[in-house]
Amino acid sequence: MKRVIIMAFVGATFVAAGMAQSSNEERFKAKFGRYSAAEEARQSAGQENTAYRAETLPVTAAAPWNEQWFKAKYGRYTPTEEARQNREQENSAFRAETLPVTPSTTWSEQWMKLKLGR
Repeated sequence: MKRVIIMAFVGATFVAAGMAQSSNEERFKAKFGRYSAAEEARQSAGQENTAYRAETLPVTAAAPWNEQWFKAKYGRYTPTEEARQNREQENSAFRAETLPVTPSTTWSEQWMKLKLGR
């Protein structure tokens, strides 16, 4: 009798585990921090017909030496260069998506979301 109860318990465990496998994509995302290749392909298929302007990285080789020095020392561009980049971004058709910040969200929650992606 004891063996029958154990076998029933083990069988129920396998059935429950089989039902839990229906959300493989979420398990994959939780484990690796991104979706599987098949899911990413499915998501990008809908975005193929959408036009996005590619963001270009600034070319530092053509920048003057003082801009390169300021960027290396302070980790950002000079205020003049930042103003130029802001003007250029405002005049372009591309608008970067911003994350909505709700008043109930604290800085630590925002930091955790940026760090862990959850």
